[in-house]
Amino acid sequence: NKYYTFVAIAKDDGTTTLTAFNDDIKMSEPGKAKIRMINAAAGAGDLDLMAAGNKDPVFDGVDYNTVTPFKEVEPGTTTYLVKRDDNKGPTVKVPELNMRAGKAYTTIVTGRPGAMETIRFEDTMVSQTASR
Repeated sequence: NKYYTFVAIAKDDGTTTLTAFNDDIKMSEPGKAKIRMINAAAGAGDLDLMAAGNKDPVFDGVDYNTVTPFKEVEPGTTTYLVKRDDNKGPTVKVPELNMRAGKAYTTIVTGRPGAMETIRFEDTMVSQTASR
């Protein structure tokens, strides 16, 4: 019993490849939510995901065509920002996210430098006994 996220990722040469990312959506600690990021922005380089108002990134230097592991976070309404790890180019604002306990959130960064955008979705975490 495994779960996957499939993302069509544009390559620098203009072609597209379908990439499967393993979803580890096992339950987090009680009262926690989970978040992860997929860098599908061709040519954008390594990306950081920051919670607005925080100087330390949630995820730092996420390579192109890579998914981070899920990270537990406090539930609540949060605005995230995506920026290039080298601080070149504009910062992309992820629309405000109301993260709920027991849910897992994925932010996919798409596009190209100067024209990046985000797609996000929510999954319900699965208890380990339910996935057996």
